[in-house]
Amino acid sequence: MSTAKRRGRAFIALVGGYAALLGCSREVELAHDTPPGLGATTPPPPEGGIPFADGAVPATDAGCAERPEEPECVGANDFQCGFGPFFRQVVAECHQESACAPRGWIAGAIRSDGCLAELGMTEPETRLLTCVADRFASLRCPCRDVVEELYLGIGSGTCLEP
Repeated sequence: MSTAKRRGRAFIALVGGYAALLGCSREVELAHDTPPGLGATTPPPPEGGIPFADGAVPATDAGCAERPEEPECVGANDFQCGFGPFFRQVVAECHQESACAPRGWIAGAIRSDGCLAELGMTEPETRLLTCVADRFASLRCPCRDVVEELYLGIGSGTCLEP
């Protein structure tokens, strides 16, 4: 066999092996998804962080371990915690139910037992915070010490009367 043929076969084997390695690799996007309707115009979160509201979530909750695990809060196979997408879903539902047009940022924190530990907003809206806290009051997520931040936009900051 000629040297050129051997080199050609070696090159093909090398390219084939490299392609097989790439074909078996997996990539995961770990960055937060941009909420619908937002993009490059979304301002960064405040430098000092989003302030958590006192009393928005009970300070202690002895019954957390007995709460059922929320199926919607379970992530993909490799990432069991799905708090981010579930938190965004709950905020969107509460946003609609509360008939409020909040603005700024909202944040939620899950503590090590999987229950909601804190809620906060840059421009607090009680009805929205109460709705989100109520949704999380009877469930837990398979997460440990996670904080999720969500930009609500530049709404009017007001609510319709109930």
